[in-house]
Amino acid sequence: MKYAVNGKVVDPIHGAGIITEISDQNISGEMCECVVIEIVVGKKRVLVPTNNLDDAEIRPVVSKKDLEVSLAELSEKPDELPKDWRRRIEKLKDRVHSGEPMLVAQAIRDIIARSVQNKMNPSEKRVLNEAVSVLAGEVALVRDIQSASAKDLINRLAREGVKSYLEKVKEQESED
Repeated sequence: MKYAVNGKVVDPIHGAGIITEISDQNISGEMCECVVIEIVVGKKRVLVPTNNLDDAEIRPVVSKKDLEVSLAELSEKPDELPKDWRRRIEKLKDRVHSGEPMLVAQAIRDIIARSVQNKMNPSEKRVLNEAVSVLAGEVALVRDIQSASAKDLINRLAREGVKSYLEKVKEQESED
């Protein structure tokens, strides 16, 4: 089996966590071998039957290098989001629920960039909070820091990145 106790993993829906045990659990009246994952942000506990690990898309945390590339995405040019709020939220949720740090970082960046021109609606705030929590868990595990510090880092990098990008755009517009 490719997962072991103390392994650092990511569940695309719940976020990053540490495998605390692999044991037989009673699920819906049947005993089956499960991986127990303690989620870093939100202090949740997730049970995943070992025969469903691939279907659940559980994966090991990314390397430090891949994490840095994902965090750098917070400073890149924001994507244009759909004008229709339902499609916008759906697109953002798809990115967050992919569990891929690069896509989660893009969702964070794009929500914050959009909030500069438009007031964030409650759905966008929820998606942003979820995205920051998902990415913070992985940052905390890879960098070996507290999840609160990881959240602060992500928020700071995203806000600084968006501000820097918008300043560049203004400079280019004034030069034209």
